[in-house]
Amino acid sequence: MTAAPAAPAGPAGAPPQPPSLPPVPHELGQALAGVYYSAELDATYRIDFASDSTTIAVGNNSPVPLRLAGPDRLLASVGFLEFVPLRDESGRITSLRLNAGRVRDIVFSRR
Repeated sequence: MTAAPAAPAGPAGAPPQPPSLPPVPHELGQALAGVYYSAELDATYRIDFASDSTTIAVGNNSPVPLRLAGPDRLLASVGFLEFVPLRDESGRITSLRLNAGRVRDIVFSRR
């Protein structure tokens, strides 16, 4: 039995990122940037866009990179978080749907 290759480590203290997932495209990163809140979890997530990365931070925790896992499907390596942007009729991102293990379909509304 062979061991799976380890994912490369990021900057000091950052969790490793899966090597096969591309970064979030600039246009999507810009559209995602903002603050999202879930009343159900009483939690706030902040997505920041920079020229070289799109990151997400939960509350006051350090931001972690988001990676593109498919059309409108984003992954953060910390806690195996999956985010799906939800859009209005004009295509504007109005909220995010979170899936994380057994927690599914939690909606975070854009503030």
